[in-house]
Amino acid sequence: MKRWQYLSIITIAFLGIIISIWLTHLHLKIVSEPEYESFCNISERINCDKVNSSPYSEILSIPIAHLGSLTYLLVIILALFSLKGHPLSNLLSTFNLIIFIFSNLYSFFLLYVSISIIKSLCILCCGLYIVNLALLIIALFNIKSYFTLNIACPLRDNRLFTIAIIAYILLTLTSSLAIRNLVIDKRNQNRPNQSDKKEIIYKDIDISGSFSMGSHSAPVTIVEISDFECPFCRKAYITLKEAIHRYKDKVRLVFKNFPLSSECNPKVKTNMHPNACYAAYAAVCAGEQNKFWDYVDKLMTGELNKDQYVRYANELGLDIDKFTTCLDSNSARQSIARDIETCVKCQIASVPTIFINGRMLIGARQVQEYIIVIEEELRKAERR
Repeated sequence: MKRWQYLSIITIAFLGIIISIWLTHLHLKIVSEPEYESFCNISERINCDKVNSSPYSEILSIPIAHLGSLTYLLVIILALFSLKGHPLSNLLSTFNLIIFIFSNLYSFFLLYVSISIIKSLCILCCGLYIVNLALLIIALFNIKSYFTLNIACPLRDNRLFTIAIIAYILLTLTSSLAIRNLVIDKRNQNRPNQSDKKEIIYKDIDISGSFSMGSHSAPVTIVEISDFECPFCRKAYITLKEAIHRYKDKVRLVFKNFPLSSECNPKVKTNMHPNACYAAYAAVCAGEQNKFWDYVDKLMTGELNKDQYVRYANELGLDIDKFTTCLDSNSARQSIARDIETCVKCQIASVPTIFINGRMLIGARQVQEYIIVIEEELRKAERR
């Protein structure tokens, strides 16, 4: 391998370490602070937080990003010793080539998971995919040299290399164990303990006439009480959809509006979210044309204003005349008023508030927390 190849590999791998450390930091933030939103939480389709909090973002509770940074560090170590003329330089380069091939195969797998299962892309993750591809392309130049190996190289004659590898192994074990324990501790802190479970609040909320997704006979019914202008409501909605995707016909999602605006909500004293009421009216009007959930997807990821509401309706192929007439009608306002009245009866004080078979969860939670409760309710349903 030529000098420019070694230097390029070292530079690109160093970039991979920076991105991996950044991703690891974001992963730890998401685990410790469920309400945290990173800079690349742009939409439902481009959402680093959604990807970085999915079950596919860890192996044995160790963030994949951390394992990635350790892999890039090993690549740099091997490339540096090869660059300095180590007797086993060709063997070390061959080992790096194997790492690059595996990394790209794993990148394709993660990309498939993001697109097909999580249905969101992570900008930083895509950056690592590009890093892996670039490393492989550079390594493929002058590939014939990899197969000329000199293995007559006793380790005692290469103490510096031996020390570097031992130090790397120790760093890998200690750092991985430390981060794994940190992830587990942070996740346990955010889960309800046994004493919390005794204080779980169950409430019977009226869902008649509400828009719902999923089978009416599903054993688990989730009611989301939300406000389209609330950032935590947006996060909860995306997270709930991810949880529901796993269970399909076993879970039904019901939506209730509780805009935090005095314009339509008499229980709110200030106009905290000035666009929330009209956004709720627009969702109801889209629902009258059987496009409620498609429209909610747009409201939860896009801008909120009257021009945008009509634009979203156009994009979904709604009858615009009917939509705009509905937007200023009493029927839309009465629908939201009924939702608010139902929420008031259940003493709702904040959004998002989630009911899973009547079990109340307040605030945006991690997808794992919803899954735990859903699993508990499914087990209860099986015992009946």
